[in-house]
Amino acid sequence: MARAIGIDIGGTKVLGCHTTGDQPTGFVRQDTSANILEQTFEIIETLADGQDISAIAIGVPGAVAPDTRAISLCPNVQFPDDFADQIEARFGAKTYLENDVNLAAFSEVALGSVCFVSVGTGIGLGTIIDGRLVHGHHGLAGEIGSLPIHPAPNAPTLEDAVGSVAIAAKHGRDMRSLIDALPDDPVAAAVIGELCDTLSWVLRALQLTLDPAAFVLGGGIGTRPEITQGLSDRLISFGTPIRISQHGANAGAIGAALYANSMS
Repeated sequence: MARAIGIDIGGTKVLGCHTTGDQPTGFVRQDTSANILEQTFEIIETLADGQDISAIAIGVPGAVAPDTRAISLCPNVQFPDDFADQIEARFGAKTYLENDVNLAAFSEVALGSVCFVSVGTGIGLGTIIDGRLVHGHHGLAGEIGSLPIHPAPNAPTLEDAVGSVAIAAKHGRDMRSLIDALPDDPVAAAVIGELCDTLSWVLRALQLTLDPAAFVLGGGIGTRPEITQGLSDRLISFGTPIRISQHGANAGAIGAALYANSMS
């Protein structure tokens, strides 16, 4: 049976897997190479293992234009302009290029309508409504890290407020040490409290505009139970459950394989 292949490309790692149904397997992980096209070729060949390929889905850390598949807002990985075209030409399989958080959201497609919020180095959103990914006209749906957090000119963005790099630069401590210091460290409590306040404002806006069945949190910060609890405490009256991604760091690759399988 032909294999559907999913790949999650990040700034530091590339993770791939394959499936012929709803149980992805055969994971391959590598550090991200400077030549991302050749690396992607190699991983696909490893995952195919001589079998036919039904479809390929690849998650990238940026926005993807629906009509041209051009990748933007992606400073950490350099993709050739014809990245998807070259993959299709090499393997003869339809190739779907998607934002990485969109595909992480698809790993939770069984929930029906879901907002997957990834909080780590940056912050991103993947949305599924009635089982379908939401892209927007320009492919920018979910780029919430660029949202200004107040209306003043040149206001800081959401990523400036809750991204782990920004918080470490501001407070001189990384997020792991701050969360691990809870609840006894007053500085850590204040920082994490402010982060949860800001994120809860975002989730309230999403709840009232999209009304998902659930929020799912991913990323190095989002999957910490202290963050989930802090958000749940602030949103208890809204009735939308907040869950930690069941697939953890594998969500992007698993969602990619499931998406490829659904489109094949």
